[in-house]
Amino acid sequence: TLNPFIGDMLAVSSAVFVTLYFLTGRKMRHDLPLTPYLFLVYGSAGVVLLLISLVAGYPLLDYPGETHFFMFLLALVPTGVGHSLFNWAARRVEVYKVNLAVIGEPLLATILAYLIFHEVPGRAFYLGAALVIAGIFVALWPKSQPLAT
Repeated sequence: TLNPFIGDMLAVSSAVFVTLYFLTGRKMRHDLPLTPYLFLVYGSAGVVLLLISLVAGYPLLDYPGETHFFMFLLALVPTGVGHSLFNWAARRVEVYKVNLAVIGEPLLATILAYLIFHEVPGRAFYLGAALVIAGIFVALWPKSQPLAT
């Protein structure tokens, strides 16, 4: 089994990189329209993942057709729709608000897993969900304006 610390560090690095990803997208909004930007990002990500898969020796075609179909759907729906919407939003609102939606993804995924697959979350989920929801509310809560004197 892997050291839990490694998982924690991967989670932290993921948060850092997704933030950089959205900040880069926001900065490039003036230089590159959204669609070419998405082709650039998704294309380069695909090439990097293909190279990693080849170097690691992962089989790319040794799966049944149904598995390939579902992998295609995973690329199309969460990436093609979800991440494209995140990139669209990052060009129009503060990046931290878009990142709040990203933080809420695991919460929503767990709820959907329960509703669709009857996967009952562990007890830690409820504490984590409460913290995530509280954090989102705190971040989005309107800031009070100083009183005029």
